Amino acid sequence: MQVSLYGGRFLVLGKSAKHPERLVGEGLTGVIMAEAAKRRERTWTKYVRPMLADQRGWSLHTSTPEGKNWFYALWMRGQSSVDPEWASWRLRSWMNSYIYPQGVADPEIAAMRRDMSRETFGQEVDAADSILDRGLAPPALRAFYPDPASPGDSRASEARLHVRAQGGTGGELEGRLRYIRAAHKPNYPHLPGGDPERRPPLLINRRCTNTVRELSAYRYPETRGESSNANEKPLKRDDHCPEALGRFFAGYFGAPANEGSRVTTADMSSG
Repeated sequence: MQVSLYGGRFLVLGKSAKHPERLVGEGLTGVIMAEAAKRRERTWTKYVRPMLADQRGWSLHTSTPEGKNWFYALWMRGQSSVDPEWASWRLRSWMNSYIYPQGVADPEIAAMRRDMSRETFGQEVDAADSILDRGLAPPALRAFYPDPASPGDSRASEARLHVRAQGGTGGELEGRLRYIRAAHKPNYPHLPGGDPERRPPLLINRRCTNTVRELSAYRYPETRGESSNANEKPLKRDDHCPEALGRFFAGYFGAPANEGSRVTTADMSSG
């Protein structure tokens, strides 16, 4: 979208951040980043922020909160007197009198309060303190198992989650996949089928729909056109959950003693 005023001397451009590298262009006088908390931090730091330098431009970041991510860090800068160039505000939806003329008593606000969970209403409508201050890490989180190829992201996640990144999550892909296969196989196959001791080490709740979908679709190339490597690695497509599971198994249980050996449930009981 483009709006041109005053014979082209004033331009308003609307662009999507789906492909942030396409945002790069001439210097900007100002920028509005809508739903900023849902964007990656590098969209701002690498692609947008440098374009404001030439014109000493301004930026406005609007969003519903998404925990203690980079948007939260910017919001905190606006609350601090140390950085006077930044200011931040928490605006509840009913403060918009054009859309909700009756304020907090508006019937639509009351309807959303009934229809939504307390957490969703707090995040999407109320911008409640508990939503902005809760952070991303659940109380029981003690560690996470990152991709070692992205140390910068790991350090940022450590600071954001206040937990330590675990090492040993690399190694050969096939070793991590063998852990996943073993985790899906029944324990003690000699026991009767209904015995609870036969349950696989890894059980996935049906409500984890994306995990179920990705694990079910995870496969090796079936045609020559699909294969892009001689080692016949799985297709690099919708593999976030298998990749994360493999990193966890490698980091928690350690790499298999022998890359060619079969992983068993006994290997996973030693972690």
